[in-house]
Amino acid sequence: MKFFLTFFFLFLSTTVFADSCVSGDCANGYGAYVWDSGNTYVGEWKNDLREGQGTYTFPNGDKFVGEWKNNSANGQGTYTYANGDKYVGEFKNNSFEGQGTFTSADGTTESGIWKNGGLVTPNLSTSVFANECISGDCVNGYGTYVGKSSWNNGDKYVGEFKNNLRDGQGTYTSANGDKYVGEFKNNLFEGQGTFTYGPGKWEGAKYVGEFKNDVYEGQGTLTFGPGEWEGNKFVGEWKNGVQEGQGTFTYADGTTESGIWKNNEFITPN
Repeated sequence: MKFFLTFFFLFLSTTVFADSCVSGDCANGYGAYVWDSGNTYVGEWKNDLREGQGTYTFPNGDKFVGEWKNNSANGQGTYTYANGDKYVGEFKNNSFEGQGTFTSADGTTESGIWKNGGLVTPNLSTSVFANECISGDCVNGYGTYVGKSSWNNGDKYVGEFKNNLRDGQGTYTSANGDKYVGEFKNNLFEGQGTFTYGPGKWEGAKYVGEFKNDVYEGQGTLTFGPGEWEGNKFVGEWKNGVQEGQGTFTYADGTTESGIWKNNEFITPN
């Protein structure tokens, strides 16, 4: 449900690798490990985990070179895609997170602050929205952009911009069919809005209400779409994307649970 989905994710196991080390010391030292899938890691280890500097290479040609902590990419690094795209900057738990620059194979760049794999605060001189604006004013005004990069390819936004950020009223449609119509602030869903899920597990579900930092926050109504939960509805308070506070869950058969909710669990009836 986050505005920017995490397009970079290392599919890395957290199991102990020392037994399968092909060279060096994969427990506490410097060693190489090769997976049956063809993935390889060459670098530093601590307590049987990737820790320190190392290189992880995928069979398709993608490669990450940089810092590791607790078996995940954390710190400074470079992720190079097989198609020539490249991200250089900070990582957190295998995602682009912090200051970084994404350079597409065609030479265009998107630089700024990243979070959960998406650019949330572009540097003014390298704004992704300015680069991918197809009509109007995507800097300070009303415009339309269509994403062309690896991490936002096919995403579309039509609405208001301020200082190169989505700010004001707008409509965002992701490449996977998710759609948000409502208020934005500093590039994020913020204020009143409607989020409708596209194809997938939650297809057809719709949330209408308040948002903060890209997630459900405040008063809102979630109506479930076709499938296992069809006909169910929750009306009430949300916090950080989950049912939290006073609310009523109405099931398809007409029964209800009304009272206090915490972390999506019904706690105290009215």
